[in-house]
Amino acid sequence: MPTCADLFYRFYNGKSEGFVFPVILLHGAGGSLMGWPSNLRRLPGQRVFALDLPGHGHSASPACRSMRSMVRCLHQFITEMGFYHVLLVGYSLGGALALSYANAYPDQIIGLVTISCGDRFNMPQELLGVLRKPADTRKAIEVFSKAAFHLAFPQAERRAILAPMSKIESGVLLADLTIAADFCFDSQPFLSQISSLIIGGSNDLITPPASLRRLGRYLQKSPVSVIEGAGHMMIYEKNEELRNKVSAFLGKVNKPG
Repeated sequence: MPTCADLFYRFYNGKSEGFVFPVILLHGAGGSLMGWPSNLRRLPGQRVFALDLPGHGHSASPACRSMRSMVRCLHQFITEMGFYHVLLVGYSLGGALALSYANAYPDQIIGLVTISCGDRFNMPQELLGVLRKPADTRKAIEVFSKAAFHLAFPQAERRAILAPMSKIESGVLLADLTIAADFCFDSQPFLSQISSLIIGGSNDLITPPASLRRLGRYLQKSPVSVIEGAGHMMIYEKNEELRNKVSAFLGKVNKPG
């Protein structure tokens, strides 16, 4: 299994010619690289590296307990892979990590895409409570499902999508969600010059459109794209529309040279 800096990753080489900067996919809370739909892990014209964050998927434990620790682990991965410049694509907590990393190392970032991530997360109050001892992961997933999906999204599909989350240790899931709940974006001035794209759902209760627009005011070179009829789990709910927007953005920023 390919690993670097104790992080498991999968690589897809979709470039046809010329050099393109590596695209790094950062998954959400309680997830893994396999949480990304395959058409987002296999973007044409791009070199895509999808990671399992510490304590998730096939990556070594322990899981990170702070955003600072997550940034440090990602920096170690990027350094040991020999990447000088990268594009970060983050979903939910992965979007918060992408923003935090760009704040810490702006000179390394060619482009930035955040999906279902605003300037902060509106975390359901009940969610963290049911993960504390005695932890009830099943109940936590039930609470998350109600908040994260559009009302019209089928229950059977929700259960299938969230099934891997039930295998995550409750402590890891609690750590992820606590980091997300504590996240509040505070941009450095130079971050506004990075080419970026903010994408979210019109019906997202966790990162509503107002949160996306507040983030957009920090990232001045970033259009805010709100997809109608999508909740927080838009990577599944509006997969093709999302994939087209991400692919078009990367195609403009990451041109073969």
